Amino acid sequence: MSLSDKMRAVDVAWNERRWDDYRAHFAPDFRGWMDADTAPHDLEEHLRRGQAFCLEYPDNLIHIDPYLQLFSDAAETRTCSVALTTGISLAGEKLSALLGVVCTWRDGRICEQREFIATKPFPSA
Repeated sequence: MSLSDKMRAVDVAWNERRWDDYRAHFAPDFRGWMDADTAPHDLEEHLRRGQAFCLEYPDNLIHIDPYLQLFSDAAETRTCSVALTTGISLAGEKLSALLGVVCTWRDGRICEQREFIATKPFPSA
């Protein structure tokens, strides 16, 4: 399975809220950064943040069919994905943003990840 296929599997697990499957795509020593983070967070914090976000935006969806961009490097060690993410918060706030994710992979799992969300208005999918 190519890294692009593995990245798609990560996002499918997110979209379906299959948290055990989502967790399985990450290395135990995972380090992640989101937006303005100055220090990395670990896997448990990454899962906590993701689940909290999905509680606030229960219908959140990463639009992956197709991605706006999805590619891996020639060495098959890194992926970059850009997708539209949408949802409506519990308070009724609409989200339509670009989500960029750059991952470093080791032994078929994500060991480092940087996420960037561009929240200016974008058209809904």
